[in-house]
Amino acid sequence: MSAITTDRDRFIVIEDWLLTAASDAQQARWDWGEGGLALLRCGDLFTAIRLPGDSVRAAASSSDPVEVSTYLTEVLDGGPVIASRSRYYALVPPSTGVVWQHPDAECLTWGTWLGVPPVTRTTCEGSLQYWAVPMSSPGKLCDVDAVSQLVRLARQLLSGQEAGDGS
Repeated sequence: MSAITTDRDRFIVIEDWLLTAASDAQQARWDWGEGGLALLRCGDLFTAIRLPGDSVRAAASSSDPVEVSTYLTEVLDGGPVIASRSRYYALVPPSTGVVWQHPDAECLTWGTWLGVPPVTRTTCEGSLQYWAVPMSSPGKLCDVDAVSQLVRLARQLLSGQEAGDGS
């Protein structure tokens, strides 16, 4: 029973941290309670790298959401990633927008709003957006270099597939 309490407490702490990026924390919490997305502003606590789904699936060598999540957990060292139908969003430190230079993956800079699912939504079943890699603790974000390596790998793999298709 203590593990349940610990998980619940962890979720609450993570929610509270994320909600400091909302313009209206009460509304965002209500949206989560109704199963919706909370709009959180990028740039203060975190920002996000928007990764094309086909790129992530190519790097993971799988289109199975569970296998992709496992892959992302490994290569991003447990850093949080939100998944949608066609994209993944790796949460990274807010300063990333200053240095990010990959045209294949956009950095959502300060002031951009991101739809964030409830922290407890960790499967794609019946969800348009979910945590492919859940946030483990407040402030624990993806390493920018690891995300950059993922983008480069995906680009190489997709370029090789395209070259192989034309032969």
